[in-house]
Amino acid sequence: SIFLDVDDLLSADNLEAHIAESTVVLVFLSAGYFKSRNCLRELRAALKEEKPLLLVHESNPSKGGAPLEQLQQECPLELRDAVFGPPPPDQRLSGDHGAMRIVPWHRLNRFQLESLRLIAEATLSHTPHYRKKGRSPRLYFPERSDPADYEFHFPTPAVLHASQHNPGAAHVAELLAARVDNLDCPQQSRPLLETFERLRKESHSSGSSVSLQRLPIARAQPSHSRGVGKVSRALASVVMRVGVQRTRLGKHRSKVAPSWPAAWSNAKRGRSRHPRKPSGPSRPQLVPQLSRMHSFRSASRARQFLLLYLNADTFVGEAGDALEMEVHAAISAGVEVVVLHEKDPGAGSVPFEHFLQVTPEQLVRAGLYRALATPWFPGPHARVSLATAAQAMGASKRKKGHGQ
Repeated sequence: SIFLDVDDLLSADNLEAHIAESTVVLVFLSAGYFKSRNCLRELRAALKEEKPLLLVHESNPSKGGAPLEQLQQECPLELRDAVFGPPPPDQRLSGDHGAMRIVPWHRLNRFQLESLRLIAEATLSHTPHYRKKGRSPRLYFPERSDPADYEFHFPTPAVLHASQHNPGAAHVAELLAARVDNLDCPQQSRPLLETFERLRKESHSSGSSVSLQRLPIARAQPSHSRGVGKVSRALASVVMRVGVQRTRLGKHRSKVAPSWPAAWSNAKRGRSRHPRKPSGPSRPQLVPQLSRMHSFRSASRARQFLLLYLNADTFVGEAGDALEMEVHAAISAGVEVVVLHEKDPGAGSVPFEHFLQVTPEQLVRAGLYRALATPWFPGPHARVSLATAAQAMGASKRKKGHGQ
């Protein structure tokens, strides 16, 4: 059973007694937690009773979160090592999450489910049954595919390009290529502009049929449960019965977009990045509808992708100018643009609204961000990011160890 103080605590005088009766104590770390008198009472009681602590970290400032470093500094000095240090030896178990006490809390559907799974595993690992076994349980969602249980592949060869003018993109592309069979991430031996121009010419000379995908309009990712109360209620539901509904994204197709004009490179030379508003002939119309992302389906050619990795260094300075040209060229050549948004503050994560300001206006207005960017999370949620990105690219999935 799960005890939640705001629902089940009849008198604050009994707070320490309820802690003593608990098997594990879940602490939802948000801004101001260590400034609450009753929260500190619970924490000190848990440490006195040597109860295992499970820390769930809210980092989103709009939801009352704060950076983990800030929370560590707010923690009383005499409690800091006990709360944030490694678990005592008698509380460590074998398994994936036996020694992990800090679970990142995310609100995006797939990532929130992963957070709940990690919380449930860590909680159950301290119950008498698993303490006796000396290992953590391995939970899964019976009605939703666990990304770790699947391999991803393309039935025909596919190529994922990463620009040297997009800091961090090459590393992420390599991780994706390692996860998806039949996906190649070539070393950039020639400028991407040359590669994309060659692809464009090949497609026109071969008469390959070209189609366009009209991508769904961008919107803010929905927020779900907030705070320890809803985490605990959701956790109870997960432990009793794990089940979610599948979401399917539809694809819409239309006709071919115009090709890449040679005048673009000449117009780009000497043009300042500010202001971004088009001004006469110095800002030629490259593709009237960039929102129509077209992809070649010719059997004689590998499917082509360009990874656009969004962090604080994307579309900045001269490298940003070069990246802008490459994105335009990729779209004109029929290369599908895959957008990933870095969510780790330590790796340059910034709010998505930032990219609407720094991305060249022509790309924004044409619909580069009409498709939802795939969140790129670190740590235990990285496997969900990899699986989400692979499926967004159209890769097929199969159970590990199964044949084609």
